[in-house]
Amino acid sequence: FGYIFRNPLEITEKFIQKFNDATNPQDKEDLLELAKKMLARCKRRSGLGTLGSGKHVDLPVAWTEAIILAQCKGEIQEEALDILLISLDHAPMNPEHVPVLFFIAESILYRICCDAAQKSYLYSSEIKLSKVGFLVFLRLLVFHLCGHLETSGEHTYRLHTDLKALSACEVCYHPYPNILSAVQFMLKAGETICGAVVFSDSFLDSDPSVQLKLEQKENMIQHFLWHSLVVWVCVHNNSSRLDEVLQHLLFYKEELHQKNWLDSVLGLLVLGEAAKLNLSCLKVLMDLVRDFISSSKDNCMKNLSSWHWEIGYIYTTVLRDICLSGITSDLQKTAFLGFCDCTKPPKHPEELSGASFFDFLHYSPSHDPHDCEELFWVIRYGVVYNLVVMCNELCGDASREGLRNAVWKALQKQKNNEKDSRVLEAIRVAEVCIKSKMSSLNIDSILHKIETELQKWDKLQLRQVRKINVLKMVPAEKLNYVLNSLPSPIILGN
Repeated sequence: FGYIFRNPLEITEKFIQKFNDATNPQDKEDLLELAKKMLARCKRRSGLGTLGSGKHVDLPVAWTEAIILAQCKGEIQEEALDILLISLDHAPMNPEHVPVLFFIAESILYRICCDAAQKSYLYSSEIKLSKVGFLVFLRLLVFHLCGHLETSGEHTYRLHTDLKALSACEVCYHPYPNILSAVQFMLKAGETICGAVVFSDSFLDSDPSVQLKLEQKENMIQHFLWHSLVVWVCVHNNSSRLDEVLQHLLFYKEELHQKNWLDSVLGLLVLGEAAKLNLSCLKVLMDLVRDFISSSKDNCMKNLSSWHWEIGYIYTTVLRDICLSGITSDLQKTAFLGFCDCTKPPKHPEELSGASFFDFLHYSPSHDPHDCEELFWVIRYGVVYNLVVMCNELCGDASREGLRNAVWKALQKQKNNEKDSRVLEAIRVAEVCIKSKMSSLNIDSILHKIETELQKWDKLQLRQVRKINVLKMVPAEKLNYVLNSLPSPIILGN
């Protein structure tokens, strides 16, 4: 007779239910010990210490186990979400991950809509769920732009259904821009990924043989995002044409005001990565955001929908990452103080002179409480939130003690002067994130995936560009010719 030996570390729905329903102290202790062993195996399969690479790494299995274990209550849930956060933040991009990414996306949406959003208070797990959701949808969006989701019609249909429920829950997070921005990103990215889902009448009869079809829209990307990607490629390849590309990028700053702000956010994330390495990129990034906020102030009373707060808020996160991870102390200092290198408050606080943390701390759109000031509180929330995170990250780093002291003093001054309770709430929320050890955003592996797609295209088609004597063109014409020869604004995977 044959015997079937069951793996004691197999993660099943039955185990999750048994874990959550346990009441006997000894049963609780035994199940907790077993769950910790499952987590240890999950960590190893995720390759947390090897940036997601190695023979022992199996990311689809690890991610699946982690999202299932995240259904456990208490510390197991927190640690499972931590594994996903860290792994999704730095793991390499691989189209084979698409099915498990859809599975995680659906699980996250379900948890937010049916569990987290029903709670009376904000929990650390909700913050982690929103961050995991942001990273998953970011990866899916990149795969979509690269043409790797064309055969994912059934996954896309289910996601489309779940996104409708998320849209109804977003109101729960209006007091918390850090979570709301992630929710809005998921909704906007999901809208782009799903396109228009078309299904036959037989689908309503639950016919298993129905063929789902996704009416694919052209994956058009804005010129702003495209040129931001070119900037990043120039920085990583030490291109002598960087300054030329940066000047060309400024021509498309008005695209930041377009209704679909998704590409604008992606462009800022990409520029932020380049700005960690190059001061010229940081200056252009700051100039773009200063112009965006200043012009939004002028237009908001005419058209309130012209203010895309998501761009302003996510920029504060980008700025924090430059302060913490800029390759030189000069970059870090500039992100905090700006290019003026001054510490005195501006004489005209209603005018935004720059886009550093120091500039935002002293910016007041107007003294009239009935005008556009109401629309800009999210930026101050983002500034305060990220200053708290920075103070914690810089603690114990003797080489950057001066920066930490400056950040701490600025934060204390803002706490004393701030009158908006919504902004002060950012301190409490940030402290929850600090205790939960949530990592900063790192999209470098995602950008390398996009660069790989560009290199594939380059090998196939850029040879034709080299046949033309572009050297005789004036700089602007030459840049236009080369940039227009790149696959913009069409599908990157073509």
